[in-house]
Amino acid sequence: MIKLNCGHEATPNHTGLDTGYGTYNDLTYCYPCCAEMEKLAMMEHGAAFLYWEKPRQYKWGDSDIGALIDWPGNEIAKVTDITIRRHNMAGTVIYLWFEFEGRTWLGKHYPTAGDYVRCKVLRQKT
Repeated sequence: MIKLNCGHEATPNHTGLDTGYGTYNDLTYCYPCCAEMEKLAMMEHGAAFLYWEKPRQYKWGDSDIGALIDWPGNEIAKVTDITIRRHNMAGTVIYLWFEFEGRTWLGKHYPTAGDYVRCKVLRQKT
């Protein structure tokens, strides 16, 4: 196994198609350390670029509306609410609400543009 700059070994996912680590400023980090760095950046900057892991058979009113994950697939937060609206350019925009570290966040997802979600904090920590 590869020893990384974070002190851990690479942690490839179940597919075996990935490296098992991420890089930042030419340093290598295992996926769990990447997730911690993502969470710290979210708290510091109040913004994030995450992915929506949707349930396979979502129906309106279901309690499981998915989770937001980072690029290696580490869960950051469960989606707590969803609103689907028409959009003049993309056709549809999906708003995803979630709680992270005592703050309410909003993510915007455009289904025609992939699985990514642009997220920002809505309310400061009280």
